[in-house]
Amino acid sequence: MSLSTKLLLLLCSTGLVPIALGYGLVPEISMPLLYDVDASSISLKNILRAIMMLYLFLAGLWFYTLTLNHSLEKTSLISIVLFMISLAIGRVINILVDGIPSILLIIYLVLELFFGIWAIIALKQI
Repeated sequence: MSLSTKLLLLLCSTGLVPIALGYGLVPEISMPLLYDVDASSISLKNILRAIMMLYLFLAGLWFYTLTLNHSLEKTSLISIVLFMISLAIGRVINILVDGIPSILLIIYLVLELFFGIWAIIALKQI
């Protein structure tokens, strides 16, 4: 596994954890602070906690690949591409349909494109 791929896995796995926790750990507090969204309904908290666990699971896969099982390199890179690019496409659709969101969500879009493209490049090198 190349140093570049190791760095990608490290940044994606560690960077996703605080975002996941921000979505689902205590959404009724974090969502209004971070995204100006009222997350007091039980159904919305359920959705946010499911998203949190999806994010944590993927972060765990990427960290596991980095630290314990390098044979999952290709699988992890494919999952990074699918995860990051699909989020970015969803955000672009939202911008086209609903307009420009908060600066934090624009930063997420830029990072998702960056990491998704980086993973595509890494895949081509293995």
